Parts: sequence; structure tokens; C-alpha cells
Amino acid sequence: MIVWHTVDGWVGSSYRDGALFEALRLCGGLAAPLFLFLAGTSVALAHVKAERDETQRATRTWVIIARGGIVVTLGYALRVGLWLVDGGAIVRPDAYKAWLPMGIGIGVILFGFRSLPRSRRAAASAITIGASGYGAGAFFLYLFAPTRLTSLMRVDVLQAIGASIILIAALAKPLKLSSRPARCFALAVSVLLVTRPLGEALPGALPRVFAGYLGAWEGGRDIAMFPLTPWLAYALAGAGVGAWLAKTNASARAVLLVGACGGAMGSALSEAVPFAFNITERWATSIPLVRFGYRVGLICILLVFAFAWSRTRLANRAPTRALGRASLLVYMAHLPFAYGAVTRPFTRSVDLATWSAWCAVLMIVMWALARARLGPLKKIAERVTKPLT
Repeated sequence: MIVWHTVDGWVGSSYRDGALFEALRLCGGLAAPLFLFLAGTSVALAHVKAERDETQRATRTWVIIARGGIVVTLGYALRVGLWLVDGGAIVRPDAYKAWLPMGIGIGVILFGFRSLPRSRRAAASAITIGASGYGAGAFFLYLFAPTRLTSLMRVDVLQAIGASIILIAALAKPLKLSSRPARCFALAVSVLLVTRPLGEALPGALPRVFAGYLGAWEGGRDIAMFPLTPWLAYALAGAGVGAWLAKTNASARAVLLVGACGGAMGSALSEAVPFAFNITERWATSIPLVRFGYRVGLICILLVFAFAWSRTRLANRAPTRALGRASLLVYMAHLPFAYGAVTRPFTRSVDLATWSAWCAVLMIVMWALARARLGPLKKIAERVTKPLT
């Protein structure tokens, strides 16, 4: 995530070639599918655990839905924050009429989702009030900067992850996720198959803000960066794998089988292989399916390495543990450095050697932030929010 975003934001066009850059681009292309896959896996593991515990079954779905809603809301909070800092809205005298109600609205919505598992009525009231405040700020922004509003309402990767979590949690019982994980893969294929025809029909009569969640269409890239078609498919695949691993108690044999199946699928569906290349050349509609299978295959291989790494003594002490546990904060914090005004002198101008040095520095900073989030900042947050819970 950090590696590819900094490469994309910092490295000059004259240095974007060679084996190293291609390897970095391959890794970067796996980041979003991997996040969505793991989101689906976490939902499946939580659902299966709740199925085995009668005391958790009643509230688990709402807990998962609340988490998904928080991720979606933080996606919009990130857009507002980038506008305040990189867009300079915080120094504009008239911009407070937009960002102030939007910020307050986001805070109220987050409080509503946090209270959702305990009181659905109170949560619905808070979310409605918060959405109204955010909408009022969006209206004022539309009056003096309508083009900026589009970037703030964009369906980005956090919105895709959060919405996928909500949908899978809601569909877990009808799909019989615990006992029929294969249904997730069938639904994932269905999502991929409807991606193209749905994109041709959108936005239609739907507001662009809502159409952006459903799919991408020609001229709609500015608001639909990560629509549910096709990105929900990766979360569904992760849910299927997660449910199956939960049934087998995540044994080493089961993980190795997942990796072997992924390796076979990734090898067969790589477009560098004549078999997959000929399929995509002959049938254009197969391209999303082939690329989906290739990426999921690579992710399954990575799961084997992650499983093996988790069994070593170094796993609990490695920096990757803190970065993983605070991944949402790290994602939101590193973007201003990758694309924002903070590192504007680096924008599309440095070579790969300079990039690697400064990327290492940024990773150390993000690791320190993650450690603080899991340590002193966590204690402060618990003290502040304790009266509200």
C-alpha cells in the first residue's frame, strides 16, 4: 500500500520502466483486491464464530454492520481531511460553512454506528442527524465549489470495503455462509458478469453519488473509483475462503490446500500464459473473470506465506504486526505524504533510488504512528469515549 502509493505519487515518468517498476506495479495492483479479500475473510470468521456461540449470535451481525459503516464513514472523513489540508479549505474564510457541518455530521454518524449493536433506534437517529449535517455542508460546498464536491463524494476503496462488509454480513444467513461457502464464489462470479452491462446502464435516473456504489460508467470515473461491481467479488471470495478455513479450524493442511489451489488458478489465468491470453483475446467479456481469478490465486499464495510467518517467533515482534493492527489509520495517514502537499517537491519527479530512501523513512514514521495508536493513543481514546459508551 505505502510502497505503491509513493511510487505512483513520487516517481517520475522517465523512471517508470524496467523489471523493478513492473514488480512494484504488480504488488500495487494486488493491494485493493487483498484488502477487500481480507475484509470478506474477517466477516466470515466472525460469523462462523458467532454461529458457535449462542450468546453472540443475536448481536454479531449488527456489530459487523457497524464496523462496515464506520469504515465507509471514515472514507468520507478522509476526503474532507484531504480537502482541508491539501485543498487549502482550512484557510479559506468561506469554506467553514461547508467543512464544519460536514465534520460534525461525520462525528455524529460515527457515534451512531458505534452505538448500533446496543440500540438500533438511537443509532438510526444519530446516523440520520449526522447525514443531514453532512448533506447541509455538501449543499453549501456545491454553491461555491461544485467541482470539489465530486471528489468529496467519491466512492473510494474505504467505501468499497465498508459497503462490502455490510452486504456480506447481511447476506451471511441467507447464503448459509457457515455451511455453504461455495455460494460466495458463485455470487462473486455473478457480480463480475453483471459489471459490464450494469456499467452500460448507469447512472440512469440514479444520483451519481449512489450510482457510484453500483458500478463505473463512461465519464463516471471521477466518482466511481471502487464500485461494488466488480470489487465486491473479491470480498465474497475472501468470505468463501474464510468460512471454509473456519470449518477446518484453519489447519496447516487446509491453508496449504488453499495455497495450492490458488497457485494452480493463478498460473492458469495469468495473461502471460497463452491459454489465458487467447481466452481474453477471443472473448472480451472474460477479461474481468480471468483477472479476478489470477489475483485471487496470488492472494491465496500469499495467505500461505502469511500463515507460515505467523507461526514464527519473530511475527509478534516484527514491525508488520503493528502496521497490520493499525492498518486503517496508516492508510489514512500516509496518503497526504504520497499524493498531498506535504511532499509536493517529490511529485512525479524522483528516481527509484531516491524513492526507496524516502519510502523507508515514511514507513518508519507510519510504524511509529501505529505503535502510538496501539499504545498511549488507544488509552487516551478509551478515556475520552468511555462516558459515551
